[in-house]
Amino acid sequence: MRADLLWWQTFLKDWNGLSLLRNVADRHTWHIWTDASGKLGMGGYIVELSNLSPSLQDVFSERVPKRELHKDIQFKEMKAVGHAMPSGHGWIGFMDLV
Repeated sequence: MRADLLWWQTFLKDWNGLSLLRNVADRHTWHIWTDASGKLGMGGYIVELSNLSPSLQDVFSERVPKRELHKDIQFKEMKAVGHAMPSGHGWIGFMDLV
């Protein structure tokens, strides 16, 4: 920890104040809920929490394909997450935290 503090002490003196990260105030917050069933299907919804007013952005549901009914529930849960990630429009330029 001491080495970390010394590093910061050394480099903060010469920092020009520019950040490589986007301004936190400009970021949108997305909440994604997904779920899957062993035999029925999967679904989820996405809510944007910018400007302190929740806004429903997307809802999806689909049946588990017959060819995937035998697969483990963890596979189906991850498939639902994978389905939700690209379905939120306007995600270009956003950083995703999963």
